[in-house]
Amino acid sequence: MLETIFTQTQFRQRFPKPPAWRQEAFDAFQRLPLPSAKEEAWRYTDLNGIDFSGIKPLADVQTRFQGQGTHIQAGDKPFEKPAGKLAAWTQAFGNAVQIDVATGTHARLESTVSLLQSGALLQTVHVGAGAQLDFFEHYTSDDASLLFGQKTVFHLAENAQLRYYAVQRFGPQTLSFTEKEFHLSDNARLTCFHADVGSRLSRTVIDHHFDGTNAKTPEHTAVFFGAQKQHFDLSTHALHHGTDTTSDIVVKGALKDAASCVYRGLIRIDANARKTDSFLQDRVLHLNKGVKSNSIPSLYIDNNDVKASHGATVSKLNDESLFYLRSRGLSRATAEKLVVEGFLDELVQRLPHDGLRHQLQADLENKIIIEAEKSTASGPRPAIANKKEKTVTQKNKAAGSKKK
Repeated sequence: MLETIFTQTQFRQRFPKPPAWRQEAFDAFQRLPLPSAKEEAWRYTDLNGIDFSGIKPLADVQTRFQGQGTHIQAGDKPFEKPAGKLAAWTQAFGNAVQIDVATGTHARLESTVSLLQSGALLQTVHVGAGAQLDFFEHYTSDDASLLFGQKTVFHLAENAQLRYYAVQRFGPQTLSFTEKEFHLSDNARLTCFHADVGSRLSRTVIDHHFDGTNAKTPEHTAVFFGAQKQHFDLSTHALHHGTDTTSDIVVKGALKDAASCVYRGLIRIDANARKTDSFLQDRVLHLNKGVKSNSIPSLYIDNNDVKASHGATVSKLNDESLFYLRSRGLSRATAEKLVVEGFLDELVQRLPHDGLRHQLQADLENKIIIEAEKSTASGPRPAIANKKEKTVTQKNKAAGSKKK
C-alpha cells in the first residue's frame, strides 16, 4: 500500500539525481513488505490493520532551529543499510541534515518539527572532543493523517557531553517511526530524556553504543501517557563494547481507555566490556480495565566482571485509591490527575526546559481531564476491582553470570 502512495515519480521529483544510498533505500522500500506481527520485533505492533490510504502526501519536513554554537548544513553522508520497509522509506525520502559542534565549545540547540504533510528526517550530529551540547527536540502536527520517519545518529568524541531531550506531541492521527543511535567514545557523557504523549501510533528505537572506555549514560529517562486507542512501542538497547561503562535507563508510563504499549529493554555486554554497570527499569500504571502493556527485558552478558539488572512493574489503579481522594471532595478526573502526576512527575521534572516541561504537564492534565469528561458523558465506566494495588515485579540481577 505505501509504495502506491509514495511512488517512483515522487522520488524522482524530489531527488532527480539521487546518491546511491538513497536509490538503494528507495528500491528496498518498494521491494520489502510491511513488518508483520509474526516477526518478534513487531509482535505487539500490528500494522496490517492500519488504513494508509488517507495519509497526506509527502513534503519537506519544516524544522526550525534556534540556538548558538552549532554548525548546521545539508547532509550527504550515507547511513547504514536500512532494516525494514519503514526505515527504508525514511532513508529514501528524508531531509538530510548534519549538525556539528566544534572541539571544546559549548552549544545549545532547539529544534521544532511541525508537520503539515507526511515527511521524514535524517540527522547526523557530531559533538567534538571536549565539547558540550544541550539539544532539545519538539515534535508537533495537526489532526490530519500523517506519516513521519526519523533516523538520527549521534557521535560523541572523547570527553564530549550531550544532554538530549525529545518531546513528541504529534496530532492524534500521526504515525511516527523513529530511530536514534548514540555512539560514545572514551569518557563521553550522555543524558537522555524522551516523552511520548501524541500520535496514533509511535514506535521509537534508541540504541546506546558504549564504544569507548569510561563512556557513561548516568540518566536515560522515558515517559509516556496513552489514552483512547493510542499505541506506544519503545525499545532501548544498551550495547556495552568498551570497558568501565555505565548505563541507567528508567521508563515510566500510564495507560487509560483502550491504550496499549510495549517496552523492550536490552542490555548487551561484550566479552571485553569488563567493569560494566548497567541497569534498566520500566513501570506502567493501568488506570482502567481494557488497556494492554507488555514488558520484554533482556540481558546478554559475555563477561563475568560486570553488574547488570532489570526490573519490570505493572500497577493497577483501584477504587480504594480513588475513594480516598474523592472523599476529600475531588472529582474522579481530578483524582486520576493527581495519581498520574504523582506517578510520572518525578521523571517529568528532569526536563530542564521550562516551556517544554510546562507544555508536557499541560498535555498530561488535558488528556486525563478531557478523556474522563468524555467517558462520564457517555455513561458510567466499567467497574474496577476493589482490591489492593497489585504489583508484579521481575528482577534479574547478574554479577559474574551469563545469559544467552
